[in-house]
Amino acid sequence: MKTSDQSYDVHLGPTSYLADQKFALAKNDEVEVVGSKIKQGDSEVVLARELKKGDKTLALSDKQGIPRWSMGPGRR
Repeated sequence: MKTSDQSYDVHLGPTSYLADQKFALAKNDEVEVVGSKIKQGDSEVVLARELKKGDKTLALSDKQGIPRWSMGPGRR
């Protein structure tokens, strides 16, 4: 992800989860990411909790940080 002054790697989760949710991303898509910046090695990455593209919003984890793909049926 590129902002006006910096670039970040954004960790979303398994591609299978995005596909199951019918959420596709392409290079140069404009998105809004809600998450947390963390230090990983010598760089900062973003762990995304929510991803917005256009009028679609994809929840990636709950407020406690539990990934949606690891939740049982009906908890997504």
